[in-house]
Amino acid sequence: MARIIFIFFLIISYFPNHGAAETKWAYKTGGRVYSSPLIDGNSVYFGSGDHHFYALNKQTGTLEWSFKTGGAVHSSASIRGKLVYFGSADGSLYALDKNSGELAWKFASNGEKTYGLWDYYLSSPAVENNLVYWGSGDGHLYSIDATNGNLKWKYDTGDIVHASPVVYKDKVFIGGFDGYMYALNKDDGSLIWKFKTVGASYFPKGEIQRAALIDDDVVYFGSRDYNIYALNANTGHGKWNMRQPQGWITATPVEYEGNIYFGTSDAHIFYSMNKQSGEVNWTIPVNMRVYGSAIIHRNLLYFGTFDGKVWVLIPQQARQGGDFKHKAANIITTRSMMKMANLKKILFCTVQTMKHQKI
Repeated sequence: MARIIFIFFLIISYFPNHGAAETKWAYKTGGRVYSSPLIDGNSVYFGSGDHHFYALNKQTGTLEWSFKTGGAVHSSASIRGKLVYFGSADGSLYALDKNSGELAWKFASNGEKTYGLWDYYLSSPAVENNLVYWGSGDGHLYSIDATNGNLKWKYDTGDIVHASPVVYKDKVFIGGFDGYMYALNKDDGSLIWKFKTVGASYFPKGEIQRAALIDDDVVYFGSRDYNIYALNANTGHGKWNMRQPQGWITATPVEYEGNIYFGTSDAHIFYSMNKQSGEVNWTIPVNMRVYGSAIIHRNLLYFGTFDGKVWVLIPQQARQGGDFKHKAANIITTRSMMKMANLKKILFCTVQTMKHQKI
């Protein structure tokens, strides 16, 4: 719910030049913000490229505290109890008191690495019971005691791991820049299965950059080999894959009412697919890349693009009659006029209609 509510902060902040919108607040850091904000109670937590991790008052945007690390904080945070966890480009995982910002503990990996120009994100920690799972540029997935920062186990993939781990039932799933999706025993780190992506001419490793979606015992993830994959979570066997011929699929898919939704990189296309069959329901052209995941709130689907726009889709209306070729999806872009009274309710909007196509 915290991530969902925060989208309204983002939408408000994207409309300053269109007259009808009103900015509630804005907070400027000293660097780029690639991490996703996390709301807990009355605070907003996020990291910045200026090496700092921030806590703001969610109502006013005033600074509650900040903590300086030794590198860019392009990891999103997780919270368990009184501690907030995040990674830094200095190669360390941090645990801070969420109320004061005081350091509880720090775990140092063997060092961070950057894969290349488009490697924007660091692995974001996943907290399950009393363990923190976290990937690193040193090629390892780590399992760390959430209370004291002691290492429980680590698994070496042999290449950079900037995807975020996902814990599901008795397993933890992680993809890496080596092009493998791994399923490990969450208790001891032993390998249960691994799956190699197909690869492409210019990207033969088929790198996996972001987290997987796991839903109903199926693992969904995209790759730099232009494919999106669906695997059996128990065996690692493929259920289906779809190759998008024009660009990477980086964003983590989101599931809603039997379909998955995700954007693409250079193809500049946003997809709806049947999660069971892998059939494409419809596509929508956008003007720029989509690296971030969409979210669903009150039957609306929100996602952002590299040109600084937030799109809002009504997916049910795009599915009328089951004929996707000529139906229209309703889109609210940042060129639309929007008025908002508070963070939870859109009072007025004009809707742009765009054609989509079936592949």
